[in-house]
Amino acid sequence: MTPEEANRLVREIEAMADALGKRLYRGVLKTARVWNPTDIHDKDVLRRVLEQMRMAQRELRRLDAALNRVEPGTLVSILRSLRLNSLDQVDNLDVLSTVVLAIEQAARSTP
Repeated sequence: MTPEEANRLVREIEAMADALGKRLYRGVLKTARVWNPTDIHDKDVLRRVLEQMRMAQRELRRLDAALNRVEPGTLVSILRSLRLNSLDQVDNLDVLSTVVLAIEQAARSTP
């Protein structure tokens, strides 16, 4: 990988910070055992981190779409069942996916 490619991947990762929120962004970086994407020197790790962030972004879009089909308060009860007070506390893809699936299930059962 050329330095230009690495820099492009780092910039793409950094650009995901606002979309994912600080905690989820840091949680994905934590899977690579770094706090800053510039500390990742392996091209495969850079690509994997970027793909995980893209997956998280897709999950957040799914969540947003499903939230439009459920009663207010549904998200709060799901988060509380996971011992979370808000989405801002979600720090990994597994928990995010759990929340998304629960909201989608609630949306399917809502008339």
